[in-house]
Amino acid sequence: MDNNGRWSKAITRNIGVGDFPEASIESITGCLSLSDCVVNEGANIEFKGTAVSTASEDTEVVGYQWHSSIDGLLSEDATFSTISLSRGSHLITFRAINDIGFWSSNTTANVLINGVPVLSSVSIEPASVVAGENVILFALANDPDDNPLVYTWTSDSLFFANGQNLYESSENGSSVVTSDSDIGEKEVYLIVTDSLGASSQSVTIKIQILSPPLVSAICDEEAALNEDVLFTAIASDKGGGRIVLYEWDFNSSTGDIDSVDF
Repeated sequence: MDNNGRWSKAITRNIGVGDFPEASIESITGCLSLSDCVVNEGANIEFKGTAVSTASEDTEVVGYQWHSSIDGLLSEDATFSTISLSRGSHLITFRAINDIGFWSSNTTANVLINGVPVLSSVSIEPASVVAGENVILFALANDPDDNPLVYTWTSDSLFFANGQNLYESSENGSSVVTSDSDIGEKEVYLIVTDSLGASSQSVTIKIQILSPPLVSAICDEEAALNEDVLFTAIASDKGGGRIVLYEWDFNSSTGDIDSVDF
């Protein structure tokens, strides 16, 4: 009514009086803390939420909603699983609605989807290794988030330059020290881990370690001029190789093969 006594037209609005649900996030797979959670990209994550109406027995919870700040609407179920969250930092919001249309307050969680390092290749130098020689291994890896990487090399039978069967470094190379007894095919394993704990798949590197032939020579200790002298070589290869060539040098002063006589 104004000061002249005239009334306005009446307006109406419906007001619901009832219970607002209370929603909470029970758990997220891999998350010990809902305020600071890191999950590897591609991992299966289960989200569990609950909601109750505590102020009135006349209403019930009839719907749910999960929302990501990056991927939008995730699910309308109280519990759901996904492997497709995008890489990055998500603010996850959960809420519930009751049968008279009242939404609960939002409850949230912070989830970082961390990219998994990718190990693309490993090179061996030299390509052919003789027992007793050192082997240099180089790995090529990258992290989608450009986080620092740690290379972990292990072996059941070979030793690295640190004298152990395990070698960890932020550098992408390692040195394997072989011994005379390291004959045949040996294996080295490599896994790459980023600063947030995500690890690549393990890669097995097979190293073929060759053994030089063992050889001795037998000949007549005395001979007369113009008579034939027999020289016999006895050779074997403990690495399973087959002897394919013999070379004799009768003019060497050092024992090294400087020239092949026949």
